[in-house]
Amino acid sequence: PSIGDVIAVKSTVYCEHDGKREALTVGMALFVTDVIIAEGDGKAKLLLRSGSIISVGEKATIRLADFPSSDNQFTTRINAEQGAVRLFIAKSQAGGHFEVDTETAVAAVRGTDWIVDVTRDHTAVAVLSGSVAVRSKAGGEVLLDKPGDGTDVQRGAPPTAPKTWGAARLSSTVKRASFE
Repeated sequence: PSIGDVIAVKSTVYCEHDGKREALTVGMALFVTDVIIAEGDGKAKLLLRSGSIISVGEKATIRLADFPSSDNQFTTRINAEQGAVRLFIAKSQAGGHFEVDTETAVAAVRGTDWIVDVTRDHTAVAVLSGSVAVRSKAGGEVLLDKPGDGTDVQRGAPPTAPKTWGAARLSSTVKRASFE
């Protein structure tokens, strides 16, 4: 079954589904394992059935890896391969949670507006409202619970201590990730 729909698209964005690649269009249904690829200045806004919104930013690639069911402890999971992604997470079902999995870190939240910026060897996470727990795949975890605070996770290293991102960094990342 469909897990959501595309509600906005700007410029060049594709969806890979069942081995086929097609241009993303408003109203297109989304399914678990779909890969969303934004090229150049392309952006897309996705509305999941849970009420959560994913804003796929410029040059971002994500895979819709899992959607809540009793088989996965009511977990929504996306794999972020590259680029900036902004997420507004609706309240999860009791016991459920939302995760973004990257090469270097896993971030998990509930009822939060936050951004993730991913490269192969680095993941940056900042919270805009609510709280985000960020765990390095190499070990170590930090909690971001102050708007504007962020952390950086390099491959093989723990997350940096939470610190307020400068206005320029936060604004630039939000702009690249957001569909406005």
